[in-house]
Amino acid sequence: MADGDIGAPQDTLEFDIADITWPDIIHVAGDIYAIAYSNASGHGDVVTVSIAANGQIGAGTISDLEFDAVAGYRPSIVHVSGEIFAIAYRGVDNDGFVVTINITAAGVITTVTGGSLEFEAVSCHEPDMIKIPDGADVFAIVCRGDINQGIITTVRITDEGAISAIAKEQAWANNIEAPRIIHVTGAIFAIVSLDGVLDGWVHTVRISAAGEIQSTVVDSLEYEPGQGADPSICHIAEDIFAIAYRGAADDGFVVTINITAAGTISLVGGAAGLLEFETVLCTWPYIIHIGGGICAIAYGGDLYDGFLATVQIDAAGQITALQTLEIDTDQGFYPRIIRVAGNIYAVAYQGPGSDGFVSTPTIVTPVTARVQHLMIMGVG
Repeated sequence: MADGDIGAPQDTLEFDIADITWPDIIHVAGDIYAIAYSNASGHGDVVTVSIAANGQIGAGTISDLEFDAVAGYRPSIVHVSGEIFAIAYRGVDNDGFVVTINITAAGVITTVTGGSLEFEAVSCHEPDMIKIPDGADVFAIVCRGDINQGIITTVRITDEGAISAIAKEQAWANNIEAPRIIHVTGAIFAIVSLDGVLDGWVHTVRISAAGEIQSTVVDSLEYEPGQGADPSICHIAEDIFAIAYRGAADDGFVVTINITAAGTISLVGGAAGLLEFETVLCTWPYIIHIGGGICAIAYGGDLYDGFLATVQIDAAGQITALQTLEIDTDQGFYPRIIRVAGNIYAVAYQGPGSDGFVSTPTIVTPVTARVQHLMIMGVG
């Protein structure tokens, strides 16, 4: 088998037997993974599951915690320190909240006393949270705010889970939807989103290690003037980034862009810097770089079934299609994909009956990327 080849799931678990939306999955420790999502009541929920290195999933969930018993939409979960994790989400009255929870290495979830902050009191849709790499305890949250303005908020989260607000900057862009943030280098961050007519945009902003937000946008680029819905971004190498999105006729596309260390954005350009990887239907694509220029894209495809595609992107940003596989023949909404170990990946999604599922497909991963992953995970 060649790098980028996709294999059927090794195992599948239904982690919630009722309706769920927008699951977000994160590694906790060892074989333990946490999935945050909105449950059938619209409340915020998080469960832990066990996924072995060979893709076998435990028989059921380990622990379950309702982190918001009123409203918990579109959660974004990140690791803070040790056993502390933070979840940003749209809560009651559509306001923006972040909470901290404790998850042990055995997968037991508990609340953190005082670990809650309402960071946006007017409107917060589609929040996405990221840790500031050079900030010891600083996190940034982007969301679509009141009258669809782009909002960036920075918060401080201590090792014990205490949360405090640092700064807020409104209107880094107007009339936006579905923002997602990624670190570029130093104080430069990129945010992908779509505008009111579904065009795709990327903006660069400056956020210091202390959480200070520059009031002016560094640069902006309309990467898709037709339709750039449901965008997702990942870093490839050097200045090259890839954006997967639902484009013209609701098909799946990947485009490559350059983002310099100064935050200047440009298209790679040419037909080879744009690829239509799905010609029937592509909803909610989520892209990750698995190594060696190979990217995996999980998405809802034809008949809204669950699909996984791989593409190759070289150092110049030129894209080549590799393989596509249907990993759930019934339903695969809102997928999120994460590497487990070796060639094993986990995809959390809304599956058959709109219930919560996680499955473990295989993707042949470059050997160097596998070694790097093991080092990051603290194995070996």
